[in-house]
Amino acid sequence: MDRTYKVIDADGHILDPLELWDNYMDPAFLARAPQVFIDEHGRERLRVEGKVVGSPAGIGRLGAIGLRDGLVPEDMKYVDGRKGGFDPHARIVDLDLDGIDAAFLYPSIGLFSGAVDDPALAAAMCRAYNRWLADYCAPYPDASLAWQCCQCNPSTTLSKKCALRVRNLACGAAFYAPILTTTAWRGIAITIRFGHKHRN
Repeated sequence: MDRTYKVIDADGHILDPLELWDNYMDPAFLARAPQVFIDEHGRERLRVEGKVVGSPAGIGRLGAIGLRDGLVPEDMKYVDGRKGGFDPHARIVDLDLDGIDAAFLYPSIGLFSGAVDDPALAAAMCRAYNRWLADYCAPYPDASLAWQCCQCNPSTTLSKKCALRVRNLACGAAFYAPILTTTAWRGIAITIRFGHKHRN
């Protein structure tokens, strides 16, 4: 019998571990993997292909709770984000506290693949994230509803990629028709979350 879902978090985010690229990136792209560095203001920033991406505030507060209320220090470190962002066992506890049955999961740092000009590098970043996310979701497959981040461009064979997945797709750009057609007749839920384009 299929599980019944009463409450689904439609905009959940994980915190991509900083070692994701070292452990999951295709070897051919490893030298071009994103790099975290400390800027002149002491903030953690992200650099891809020599370009700094993201807000001047840095990535440290991506996993913060209470940011909108001014409760998070400016010098917060990324690794100090909520444990459930990194650890699926801790996230299940968070979901239970909030009465949530399952969550669509999106990347945090991984969303900056949308700011990468080279489609091949952006796709390699997505593949690395997907590999890590599969491991993250593996202990609780019924509670994790987002499985794939896809860098979409005119040369991407989306229908074939979707057909190889049995769960859901989180896609970062346009060209939706092949995705929607494939997922609709397979009865697969789909969400679309645009990647970040912001640069400094």
